[in-house]
Amino acid sequence: MLEITPSISNNFSLEKAYNFLKEFEIPLKEKISKLSYGMLTQLYLTIVLSEDVDIYFLDEPTEGLDPLKRLRLFDIIRNLSMNGKTFFYTSHVLSEVEKIADKVAIMVNGQIALMDYLDNIKEKYVACAVDKTTTLNGYLYKQTEKENVYIIEKDKINCNYETATFDMIFEAIAKKIKLGGDKKNEKRNLRYTPKSNYHFTLMIGLFFTFAPFQDFTVSMFSEELPSLEKYLGDNFAENLKDWNFYITSQWFGKNFGQFVPIISIILAFSLFSREYERGTIEFLVARLPRRKIFINKLLVSLITLIIIIFTLSILPSIYSIITAKDFNHSLVFKFMVHVLIGGFFWYSITLLFSVLFNTQIKSLFTSAILLTITTTLGFIKPLSFMNTYKYILGSELFNNGVNWIYSHILLLIGSFCIFLAYYIFEKKEI
Repeated sequence: MLEITPSISNNFSLEKAYNFLKEFEIPLKEKISKLSYGMLTQLYLTIVLSEDVDIYFLDEPTEGLDPLKRLRLFDIIRNLSMNGKTFFYTSHVLSEVEKIADKVAIMVNGQIALMDYLDNIKEKYVACAVDKTTTLNGYLYKQTEKENVYIIEKDKINCNYETATFDMIFEAIAKKIKLGGDKKNEKRNLRYTPKSNYHFTLMIGLFFTFAPFQDFTVSMFSEELPSLEKYLGDNFAENLKDWNFYITSQWFGKNFGQFVPIISIILAFSLFSREYERGTIEFLVARLPRRKIFINKLLVSLITLIIIIFTLSILPSIYSIITAKDFNHSLVFKFMVHVLIGGFFWYSITLLFSVLFNTQIKSLFTSAILLTITTTLGFIKPLSFMNTYKYILGSELFNNGVNWIYSHILLLIGSFCIFLAYYIFEKKEI
């Protein structure tokens, strides 16, 4: 490898490379595939450092090196730096950075959160501990039972402070949780503002794709009835002529009802997992009790869900009144019970997953998979109780009325999931 490198680069010194190999005690006759991980690192360093260039890029160059070899590498870097060479050195080992860096950049999620000379950073930031009720304009470093510790710019504080190590400064800034003086951010993170307008508008549009077309639907089913009788029943086309059956079966049993679990999952899956994923949950718990955070998020999103389901449920009644249709409005109440409780059930389960998982995709994916599995298993007769869609769509409401037993079971399971989610959120380490 060393012999062919000079043919690739005009700046490569073969003499310097052999000197490094000797210093690093790498056996010249050993095959590269037989070298240990640490020796491979030293071989790569040999090739890089034997180049006579102005800028060197080293990415975690001390991995696999023993302490003495690390110290020797630092000496080499310092000597080259004193001779006018520049090093871009990336490392997760902060003690290494402090030993050799003049200027540092702290990167968070691919973006530079802070860049300055190391001495300036250590001089600029200090640590300040205050009680839980006090908020400072700085970066949260850690929390204890009685106080919060912030990393703050020295010229912006009016409290007793202590010197902050580079490790402390790095950890606080890397979290990228800027606190203080930003009530708008607190409110925005505390409340949940789902993009429900889109779903609401879509569902209203869906309602008007069939509500005005009863005669067309009846004629269509009448023409296809021979092939559909075994699936829909002998009297299905005749029943569609009845406005009560038509509007409720097409809205709750075919259109809106199908989307109730999906809407519930969408409203709940990112409630907490989004905060974990973005790191903003620490911003919230530093400012407010966990109980208040949980209740606020729960109430805002749950009330949103109830308003959406209630409004969409009464569309058949509103349309019937406007168009002077003879409609039994008590049917809306019965179907509303089923869709509200079914929606609450899937909302509660998804809320639990949102607390459990630290990423939105896991929360959403787990909820969707559970909905698919329970629905599929519900087609097996002994497991039909697992298919919540059968309940939500109200397939038995015309014959048996509201299924209060199943309703109470879903309410109990949903309530348990919410209490369990709250307990986990209170105890979860952040």
